[in-house]
Amino acid sequence: GACSVAASVAAAAAEERAAESPAPLQHDDSASAPRDAQSFGSDPDTPMIAFDNVSFAYANGPDVLSDVSFEVKRGQRVAVVGHTGAGKTTLVSLLCRFRETDRGRIRVAGRPIDLVGHRELRGRIAIVQQEVFLFSDTIAANIRVGDPTMSDKRLRQLAAAVNADRFI
Repeated sequence: GACSVAASVAAAAAEERAAESPAPLQHDDSASAPRDAQSFGSDPDTPMIAFDNVSFAYANGPDVLSDVSFEVKRGQRVAVVGHTGAGKTTLVSLLCRFRETDRGRIRVAGRPIDLVGHRELRGRIAIVQQEVFLFSDTIAANIRVGDPTMSDKRLRQLAAAVNADRFI
């Protein structure tokens, strides 16, 4: 329905923003933070995301993730799938730094994830949840989430990209 269409179009817009020429990384989240000279992912051989023996458990429970290691190269798209309780949400929560690892490390563009500011990191990640959420607003406003300056022309292009232009 309209919820999933708006989510698809918004995800397409977020993916497009993440693929644009990236600005340099910021060390922290303050507006006046100095910019690092290293570009976000400027070396094509450096994985954009790397999990190195990452483990995580919730509040003294058993490990939800145990020694997880993988790399995602520039341009790769990754779908995280699995049964309930497999650690999909935990993995994404660690990548977005909603939570911190217990052991191991996560690198983004070759840099330890804790050196990447929250806003910088989260502004480059598009998440499409199973549960579709639609803000109490117009479809256009939902598509523009994260980019309120998006033109009507661009909004129509994104809607067409997911075949929603015929009924929005």
